[in-house]
Amino acid sequence: MATYYIGADVHSNNIEMAIFNRKKIVQRYTIPASISAAAQVLDSLNGKKYMAIEEGPMSGWLYRNLRQQVDRFVVADPRRNKLISSDGDHDDRIDSAKLSMLLAGGYLREVYHSDNDQRVELKHWVSLYHDRVRDAVRNINKIRARCRMHGVTIPRKVLRQPKHRAAWLSKLKNTALSNQLFMLWKYCGIGLQRTASGTDKKGKPKPARLQLPWAANRILKNAILGAALTAINQKQNFFKADYERMVLNGIIPGNARHTVARKMLTVMWGMWKRSCQFDLSEVSLPGLIEQ
Repeated sequence: MATYYIGADVHSNNIEMAIFNRKKIVQRYTIPASISAAAQVLDSLNGKKYMAIEEGPMSGWLYRNLRQQVDRFVVADPRRNKLISSDGDHDDRIDSAKLSMLLAGGYLREVYHSDNDQRVELKHWVSLYHDRVRDAVRNINKIRARCRMHGVTIPRKVLRQPKHRAAWLSKLKNTALSNQLFMLWKYCGIGLQRTASGTDKKGKPKPARLQLPWAANRILKNAILGAALTAINQKQNFFKADYERMVLNGIIPGNARHTVARKMLTVMWGMWKRSCQFDLSEVSLPGLIEQ
């Protein structure tokens, strides 16, 4: 049975498809950007069919409607493909061909897409929420600029009173760590990833270097680091005391802030996953979080 690797370069008006089989491009199609046209091409192929497209505005729509037509449907991360596929000439026909070759070689990193329509709808609502937040911030900045033009004093942001903070802290649950936490920290841009390469003069491997991940969710990163800074700047709380302890022990302030952010994210993750009361002894996990 033949195995076909289909790369598709998707645009709003058309889809450029390249069929890769037996180490060569055997067929090309330029079709309208519609489900019926794409399904007709896929139905004409007899054998195993693996299809790949790059993540974009239309990727979710194509995934939900075409995944039943193929043995595997891959929505690829374009940032991961860039260093490989951008070599040489560049146009739609070449891009679709290179994508099919990368799929055949197993070089694509898949982007998650849900089969559940409710999760897709939730994603749209979350995206709309962030759009509204950005619009509100932009309008607030305009109002503040107008106030400054007329010499009007802009009041500082009002913080929650201690009694309000205590009410929220009482709702926190304890947390249990798992391997998923390391992935969560990296996704939020506060985890550490290790890189090691080469050897020293004696032929021994060079020590690994720790660095923050570049590819992270910027919105979540800003939120959790902002929460950590707020806790550190308050008068007295567990996270501020922990931050001061680390600084006194010689940890640079930047690393201490990221450690506090990891602890806060761990607490919130545990609150969501487990439904238990907040326990201070469960929060202090220096051996794991401070690495």
